[in-house]
Amino acid sequence: MSRLLFAALAVAGSLAASEAALTAQDCEKIPVPTDESSGLPLFSVRFSDTETGTCTVECDAKPKPDSKLVIGCTAFADGVIAAMGKADLSPDKYCQKTELEYPGKKAGETDPEMVVQSCPEWFLYMGWDRNLNRTLGNMRQEVVLKTPSAVDAFKKILPSPGHVVV
Repeated sequence: MSRLLFAALAVAGSLAASEAALTAQDCEKIPVPTDESSGLPLFSVRFSDTETGTCTVECDAKPKPDSKLVIGCTAFADGVIAAMGKADLSPDKYCQKTELEYPGKKAGETDPEMVVQSCPEWFLYMGWDRNLNRTLGNMRQEVVLKTPSAVDAFKKILPSPGHVVV
């Protein structure tokens, strides 16, 4: 009987995983608002054809070296973390947060160079590439959305179509 139970669980798990797979169309349906301060898109979205398919949303405060500052991007990570928590997609039991301290930080201070939060349905990266000044304009923030539930939670923090982000 235990073999039958194991087989049933394996089949159910694979069905759940296939139901959670994202497609390029799922990523294309994530609306990209315009940042009011710069007139630029707030973030970019791309599909990653991994084993299950994911949507990567990247919010760079300065998408190009000569770009204006995308001010709406400055609180991106905070918004994502709050949205995933509100959607109950950040269970402490299954999520991990790791901070890597800047090598030149002062003793007794917290000065993260990179912050990574990994949960079953989403993954967030925030930090600076080496050899760049650690300014707001050089910060990279990316969230990988792994399931339709994570995509839906992310969409809930976006302004309605036609509105700009202040």
